[in-house]
Amino acid sequence: MDALNAAESALRALGGIVESRLEMFSLETVIEKRRAACLLAAVMLAAGFALLGVSFAGIFLILLAPVEYRVHVAGVWMLLNAMLAAVCVALLLYALRKGSAPFEHTREELRKDFACLGTVVKSGE
Repeated sequence: MDALNAAESALRALGGIVESRLEMFSLETVIEKRRAACLLAAVMLAAGFALLGVSFAGIFLILLAPVEYRVHVAGVWMLLNAMLAAVCVALLLYALRKGSAPFEHTREELRKDFACLGTVVKSGE
């Protein structure tokens, strides 16, 4: 009977742990959704305004250039824009890799729980 009570209390404790971890996971899900939405909106707005600015600057430069050099100015402008796009992609990839891993806290707590559960199982053998 004592073993049955111990098993019941262990299951209750395990149920409490699972419930708290699910709660933590749901909170982190909300945070990650907000973060992703803000990042996406910022990237879209920045890309749109950058595209407008770069386009109008290119048109302005081409119109200011002498007629015989307009093709060269357009080619150089295109190459500069391609380099700028490559730098932006590199910065975006760096920012995405540098950020914290999603659900970092939940995974850390689950690692601790599994380690604790492993020691309990080993000590019970």
